[in-house]
Amino acid sequence: MSLFLLLTFLLLRLDNGGCNNEVTPTFTPHIIAIMKMLVDNEEHLIVNWSVSDVVYKAEVNITFQIQVSRTEVTNTIHTSNYTTVLTKNNTVLTWNWESEIPLECTSHFIRIRSNLNDTRWSDWSPWKANSGIDTSKETKAILFPKDRKIARNGSAVYFCCVAGKDERVTRMSVHNKNYSLIQISQRTQAIKVEYDLPVSYGNDIDCIATKTKADPSILFFINPPDVPNNLTCETRDMKEVVCTWRPWQEAMNSNPDTETIYSLYEGLLQKVGKCEKESCSFKVTPGQNVYNITVKAKNKVGKAAAHLNMDITHRVYPVDLSEVSKNGVGPRTVNLSWFLKANYSSLGLVCQTNITTDNGNQKLQNHSFEGGLDNHSYTVTVDGLHPYTNYTVSIHCASEHFWKWNSWSKAFSFITEQDAPSVGPDVWRQIKRSPQGRNVTLYWKYSNNSETNGPVLLYNITRTSQGGSTQVEPVVGVNWKEFSIDQNAHTITVRAVNSAGGSPTSILNIPADIGMAEENIEAKQINGNAEGFIITWQQDLEVTCGYTVEWCDQVGAKTCDLQWKKFPSHTNSAFITSATFTAGKRYTFNVYVCKSDGDNLLEKKVGYTQELVPSEMPWVTTQEDSSSVTLEWTFDDHNVMLPGFIKGYYVHIVKKNKAAAHSTEPNYSEFMIDSPSKKQLTVPNLQPSTDYNITVAAFTAAGRGRETFLTVRTRSDSAGLFKLGMVFLVLVLVALIVIMCAWQYRRKLKKLGLLICSSSTSGNIRALQWDSSIFETSKTVQSTEPEDCTYCKIEIVESKKEKEELLPTPSSEFESENEEFTVSHIAWTYCLNKPPAPGEKENTDFKDLKGSVEFANQSYFPDQNLLSSQESDPQHLSTPTNLSPIKMAIATLDYVSNTS
Repeated sequence: MSLFLLLTFLLLRLDNGGCNNEVTPTFTPHIIAIMKMLVDNEEHLIVNWSVSDVVYKAEVNITFQIQVSRTEVTNTIHTSNYTTVLTKNNTVLTWNWESEIPLECTSHFIRIRSNLNDTRWSDWSPWKANSGIDTSKETKAILFPKDRKIARNGSAVYFCCVAGKDERVTRMSVHNKNYSLIQISQRTQAIKVEYDLPVSYGNDIDCIATKTKADPSILFFINPPDVPNNLTCETRDMKEVVCTWRPWQEAMNSNPDTETIYSLYEGLLQKVGKCEKESCSFKVTPGQNVYNITVKAKNKVGKAAAHLNMDITHRVYPVDLSEVSKNGVGPRTVNLSWFLKANYSSLGLVCQTNITTDNGNQKLQNHSFEGGLDNHSYTVTVDGLHPYTNYTVSIHCASEHFWKWNSWSKAFSFITEQDAPSVGPDVWRQIKRSPQGRNVTLYWKYSNNSETNGPVLLYNITRTSQGGSTQVEPVVGVNWKEFSIDQNAHTITVRAVNSAGGSPTSILNIPADIGMAEENIEAKQINGNAEGFIITWQQDLEVTCGYTVEWCDQVGAKTCDLQWKKFPSHTNSAFITSATFTAGKRYTFNVYVCKSDGDNLLEKKVGYTQELVPSEMPWVTTQEDSSSVTLEWTFDDHNVMLPGFIKGYYVHIVKKNKAAAHSTEPNYSEFMIDSPSKKQLTVPNLQPSTDYNITVAAFTAAGRGRETFLTVRTRSDSAGLFKLGMVFLVLVLVALIVIMCAWQYRRKLKKLGLLICSSSTSGNIRALQWDSSIFETSKTVQSTEPEDCTYCKIEIVESKKEKEELLPTPSSEFESENEEFTVSHIAWTYCLNKPPAPGEKENTDFKDLKGSVEFANQSYFPDQNLLSSQESDPQHLSTPTNLSPIKMAIATLDYVSNTS
């Protein structure tokens, strides 16, 4: 019946569409209920309503207009349209609205009207109220949202506070910071909080009314979840798939409301499996290999999702191996077996064996298998091993569509069985001449134990002489053998034997004795380094079987520890190294050339890895004379134990009372002798009777060594003293002869002297500087006594200029009487300091006085009285008797002797 009425209405409307007088029927909605609900952490108002059953049966398009008012019906805050198609199965319509402020803060009112096929609006439904707390009789202030609020970073959040009955809100604060109040109703105030707070979570919200204080709330600001990063899924046993991802960093708080919740969906968003914080898992559907996976992340402020499409046969991470063991071990093979407790019958597997020796050599081998059922046993044979070797083995596996290796199995060890030695021993010899022939020390070795393929039980030694005699001898426990041979050529073979068999035979030919030729080969010096020595040699055109370099590892030790190394025929150099090479040790390398008849010495090399300064001091002897020192010393520069090659010697000489031996002052000399064989030096140009410090030291490329210190003294200059002594003796002898002759003829000489003095002499004699030695000498010689020589005359002649400067102007009296003696000479009469005998008259005649002169000798100076009297009476001059020890002027005069 309702459907009939609706159709009738529609037909009438079509027939009279142009008539404005017709009234179009409308259907006023009937609001069933209004509910408030928290949806996705936000305040939502849910409205349910219905319309006439006639409209549902017609399934027509209808639009509803909804209005929301707050506090009062006249305060409309929101209007929106909602369009839908009414169906028989959807009789109750629903609409929700998100409110900025908590719905408890104040009352909200809703009304609805409809529009059928865009004709005209129906009447509004009556207002439907959702009452707020502000209409209640609550007496205490209440803060909304209660307890806590989760908000998205960067958003704005409203908090409202409803005062108790008969009071009002006075203050609202966030983290002790007051905010401006927004009035919602008479009892309700609100604040708007944006993300500009000092901390990003746990902000306290407080509300204070005039009479009461509301319980505080806490505000959290968080980010929405990130998309699950690096989403990956895999299976280990083909029964369960596990998906993992890299989680985002949560805020540092313990509030469970801020955590992210994950869920896994497969196919058409069918939720499957269970999830934890970083992984989800689900069961494999039998027969299904391809899966479309979605992982969703959700928290209070947002959502995120990641997607993955995969084939699980390409994402197999096999379970770990169990019960790994060896089934059989041979010299070069081993059989291994293990179990995989999973059903891989639909897959192919690849397993890898890792076999390692004790010295670290690693061998990896891959092995392919058809997958088996659950707990299937897998077996593999590993070959290419070495006999009698300790190995450690481990295994891991992956699927043929490689995704990931499983974990390595627990490693275990085994030893392969022995086998006959694969090569013969490396053989060498040392030969020393003896009166009976030659003494041979035979050595053999293996470069490493792997060549013997097991412990060697003995060595069979065979010696064959050129004449054809053969000797066989087994050797146990050592790697050398001494024996004597004659001068002829010999062939020696060595064969190693272990429990599995014998090795190939090693052959060594010893040539016939060639005398002292090898001993005369001169060794050449070489330079090594910390790594070793580079040895070079001149290639021999007759070489047939290569070259051998031998040396001793232990220089100076009782046991030489002979080492050797062989090289092919085309080489002419080798690098020799050893862990025992030591600085300051001299190593000798002998290079042998192998020819058809055996090995012959080709060259000798000696060298150091690093030279050091000599530790020995020279033994020095000296031979001195007055101007040089000859040094001779002994030093064993050929001693093989020296820490370096002796390059020469340093000699240092310095005066003992001067600076130290290494002073840089110029009073020392240093000599460098650059020949180690020269051990003598003469140091010239030294001073007689002088002490010198001398040091002598040998030097190498590393520097000078220990010094020999000694002190020498040069001899006195005996030749010069001898010549001086001879001259002195000759002079003394001549003087004695003169004195003796003079003594015999003293009276004649006296007369001769007086005669000479009496004659007028014009010789030029400079003034003498007298001293006290005249009297002393005269008295000692006693050649003349005062009484024997009453007076004498000394003439002192000066130039005119000098005389004018030294002498006073003579009196006119003297000038008139003796003009001829005006400037002739200066004379003075003197006698020894002895007074005349009583009653004896002194006869002294001064004819002229020209000037004065100074005498330095104080023993013969006359006094002033005598001088003045003589000047006044020149006819009666007398010999001065009172000689004073003073300097005084002496007159210049002429005189004649009054003696016969």
